[in-house]
Amino acid sequence: DMTLFKIKTISELTGFQPTLLRAWERRYGFLEPQRLPGGHRLYTQDDLRVLRKIRELIDKGLSVGEIANRGRPWLLTGRAEARAPQD
Repeated sequence: DMTLFKIKTISELTGFQPTLLRAWERRYGFLEPQRLPGGHRLYTQDDLRVLRKIRELIDKGLSVGEIANRGRPWLLTGRAEARAPQD
């Protein structure tokens, strides 16, 4: 599917603020948006899948750092299990 989403739409679909999405793009490499000539980001279905999986894992108690250590490919494989951290 070649549907592309603007950052505002991705933010509304995932609940993550645009500033957070931009920071995660730089810091963790979770997202791989395409860029328009003016610099505007366009997100793919895979980016949306990654963000929805991140939301699920955060809601289960994992930190962004723990998720980042696994990387984008892990989030896209479907093997990213939502497990809370061990106490």
